[in-house]
Amino acid sequence: MTTRVILAALLIAAPIAAQAPEEQRTPWLVSVASWGKFATLGLAGGFLALAAGSHASAEDSYDALLSRCQTDSSLCILGVNGAYLDPGSESLYQESLDGDAVARQWLLVSQVALGASALLWIIDLTQGSDDPENIPYVPLRVVVGPRETRVGVQFSF
Repeated sequence: MTTRVILAALLIAAPIAAQAPEEQRTPWLVSVASWGKFATLGLAGGFLALAAGSHASAEDSYDALLSRCQTDSSLCILGVNGAYLDPGSESLYQESLDGDAVARQWLLVSQVALGASALLWIIDLTQGSDDPENIPYVPLRVVVGPRETRVGVQFSF
């Protein structure tokens, strides 16, 4: 019974909704896209800078491990499980791995932000206004009137 009532209500409401005047409102994503594309591009650059910083920190740890191994090779003996026997060397190696893992995560977040920026650019190009807001006139206008009056092209300067 309730299914029939809902179906009848939908059938009655559909023509009523079709008769209502449509408002020309832009979706929120289109209005956000015009400025959001720059924000997400800036975020992508910021995340990329954080990735570079994390990678540099990991590289410093690895360089410290290499210099330690070149100074005293007994500090870089590997155990059966593949870990360094010296706790200082193992600590530097783990810092290097952790820094690279963090850099990888920042790179992934940066790529997501860059993809969002590209998507917002596409939305803004396809759904945004064709007319630039800062030009108050259109320089080329095609004029078509009744048959006896005029037909032509007008250039405004």
